[in-house]
Amino acid sequence: MCKKNGKYHRAECVHHIKEVKPHPFLSLTINNLMCLCKQCHNKVHDRMAEHMKKKENHFMNEERW
Repeated sequence: MCKKNGKYHRAECVHHIKEVKPHPFLSLTINNLMCLCKQCHNKVHDRMAEHMKKKENHFMNEERW
């Protein structure tokens, strides 16, 4: 997503295009994965609204594997 906007940022996480919960069989399919920076990943999941409410310096993902 950064590259599409003419920017460069190191990939920090992997995004599942079709979410894992409803599509567990696609969890490791290459065509379903996208490398994103944390900021873009939070935008995709609309987490920025929560982040701004908390006014923290970083987003803490509640999901644990």
